Order: sequence, then structure tokens, then C-alpha cells
Amino acid sequence: RRRLGTMNKSDEMRVVEYLENEKLKLIDLLPLHLQKQFKEESYIAGGSIYSVYHNKPINDIDIFVQSLGLKIALEHYFKRVDGLVTLKRGKQKVKIGTYKGKKLVITDNAITLGEFQIILREVGQAEDILSSFDFKHNMYYIKNHKFYSVAEIYYLSLDELRFNDFRSRSVAGALMRIPKFLEKGFTISQEEMCKILLRLNEIGFDDDE
Repeated sequence: RRRLGTMNKSDEMRVVEYLENEKLKLIDLLPLHLQKQFKEESYIAGGSIYSVYHNKPINDIDIFVQSLGLKIALEHYFKRVDGLVTLKRGKQKVKIGTYKGKKLVITDNAITLGEFQIILREVGQAEDILSSFDFKHNMYYIKNHKFYSVAEIYYLSLDELRFNDFRSRSVAGALMRIPKFLEKGFTISQEEMCKILLRLNEIGFDDDE
């Protein structure tokens, strides 16, 4: 597996150690028959890496899985937890309950267990998944106690949004997420906004958008 970027070694160790220890807490919550596979096939990606690097509070920790088999096994297990209540949220059915003292929410997109989000909507190798993320400061992942970058490591140090105009998965979604990032202290330049709007003009909206 390629390592595309580097950072200060002490910062890398700090970020990796903290998030791998958090992942172990999630693994301890899983049933024994899924723990080994989850440890080997899952990886941490998204905003938690940026937050830990910048010593900012973490809202949630996104964890992705590589195989469809593991995704199905996790869904099957958690949807059978006792006491779940099913609610309708728009077109989606949402299951809500508790599991080992943590709030459990299951949607088509993710299994949320306390501060952890096991992502369901995208399954596969990290490079394939992250290359379609909206913004470059999120295009990094941790797997098996190693840090990997899909975008240049430079973007992790910025507090300015840089749009992934090459393969962004949802341009309208990127626009909708900008206010959330601004509330967290990010800025965005006119140039980056123009990139997003030009790309949206090129591909248009899908039916849901």
C-alpha cells in the first residue's frame, strides 16, 4: 500500500495512537465473532484525523470497512439488538436504541454507536473511497497503526477548504456541508467556491438533490 505523504513523526504517532486506541474501544463493544475481522478490515478516515491533528474536539469517529461481507454481518448483528424502535425519517427508516450503555442509531448510511460511526453507504479500499471525498483536508486514513494520505499532506495543516474537483462524489452535498465547516472555523476562498459551482453546472443535480 502506498504512503503518499509524510508529516512530523511525533504528530503522526500522536494522531495514530489516539485514534487506534479509540478504535480498540469500539472493537471491545463488538461481538467476539466479528472482532478480528473488524480489526483487520476497517480503517479510520474523515474529520476525526483533522481534529486530533489540530487538537480540536472530536464530534464523531468515522470508521469504514473494506468488504461487503463485513458490512452485512455488522448490519445483521446490530439490527437484531433488543429494544430497537423504528422511526421514519423522510424516505429512510431509522432504528434507534441502546447497546452496552451507548446510544445506537442505524440508518442506510451508518451504524452510529456513541461517538463511533461505522459507515455503510461506502464500502471498499481506502484509496478508492477517499479519492471521492469532497474536501482535501479529509483525505487521510489510519489502518493497522499506520497513517496514509490520498491527498498531499499539506492540506491537513490548512484551515481553508480545498475542493476535490477531480472526483468529488456529490457536488451539491459539498455545497450543503460548507456552513458546517464554517462553523468549525474553516474559511473558503472565492476561487474554491467557483470550482464547486462550475462543477455543479457541469454535472447538475441528481433526483434526490
